[in-house]
Amino acid sequence: MLKCIEKNLVSCILILFFFFDVVNFFQSRYSELVISNTVSIFWKGFVEVAILAYLLYTRNHRNILYIIICFIFIPLIWYFEYLFIATPEKLFLSIVKIIRDVNKFIFPVVLFLFVKSYPYQKINSSLKVFEGLYLIMATIVVVAFLFDLPLLYTYGANRFGFTPPFAGRNEITLFWIIGIIYLYSRCRSTLSYKYYGMLFLVSFASLLLGTKAVLLFHFCFVIYLFLFEFKLKPFNKLSIISIVILGIISFAVFSGIVDFFLVISKEHGVLTGLTSKRNLLFIHDFLPITKGWHWWNFLWGGCFKDKFPIVEMDIFDLFLMVGIIGVIGYFYLIFNTLFKFNAKNKLAWFFVSQFVILGALAGHVYASGINAIWLALLCVFLHRVEQS
Repeated sequence: MLKCIEKNLVSCILILFFFFDVVNFFQSRYSELVISNTVSIFWKGFVEVAILAYLLYTRNHRNILYIIICFIFIPLIWYFEYLFIATPEKLFLSIVKIIRDVNKFIFPVVLFLFVKSYPYQKINSSLKVFEGLYLIMATIVVVAFLFDLPLLYTYGANRFGFTPPFAGRNEITLFWIIGIIYLYSRCRSTLSYKYYGMLFLVSFASLLLGTKAVLLFHFCFVIYLFLFEFKLKPFNKLSIISIVILGIISFAVFSGIVDFFLVISKEHGVLTGLTSKRNLLFIHDFLPITKGWHWWNFLWGGCFKDKFPIVEMDIFDLFLMVGIIGVIGYFYLIFNTLFKFNAKNKLAWFFVSQFVILGALAGHVYASGINAIWLALLCVFLHRVEQS
């Protein structure tokens, strides 16, 4: 039994992460979701502590691990000025919340270091589970669309969109992007009808999510494919790109996505419509916080808000929490672990560009604990592909 668990450990972690996130989804639909009843946070916390202990014990990636540990505790530097006015109970809960929020940014790095240390033969079985879960989620979304299931509305009845029973819309956007990049890489290397079928299904399900970010990704992906992947004459490339882009625009129009954002733009301005009111959060929340900062807060942050994220744009929320030093440390970590790709790996770097841009424009991308295991597995797979 121990040998079986050791052989399929990554698969077990993936399945359990997935199961508890589905449980959280239904909890959030029917009741308020807080730390005390969030079942996934305790399981993920246990797994992360065990992985960190294992990596430190085996001295794998020790320097990176020290940076990770320092990164987690950076916010506690500015929180010390709060020590003398908080009650012990509130102080403890606040520290737990701070560590939990900042930990979301580096959780994928920890999982990546662990998964990468596994033999590729064992990772192969995990990728089969990875594919199976994507197939299940995409099928559920298509069924929800065909039968108009209110439980799986992305935004509610007033706006088009269907989400799998898994996570919030921003995190599902990244979830679908990870799946599309993985399946396209499989299609490119194996030329299998199975993967082409799965790629079509997941791509269709992702469009049904109804978010601007998904449409933007598909637009960028089409441009990437015809510029770097498909060997066609310039005229043919331009013609096919135009047809596909026209199809994406038509989908956005007939689904009502365009009308929804036109209404917001008329009421609040074009920028507010394009950013889904995040520019207002920046003006009313981000700027007042930084206005009251000391010079050292710009180095390591200083945000006492109970609600996090604040701006719903990860790059600004990261800055509020860990300052300039933390932002530099974060990008140093991900570009020396997850995104340490060969310069010739164009598909991997396309994904990196989408990840960075999406995180700059939306929330729950850099700080997505739900997508951590999926992101880690994708990056390990892309590293293996470029080495083969």
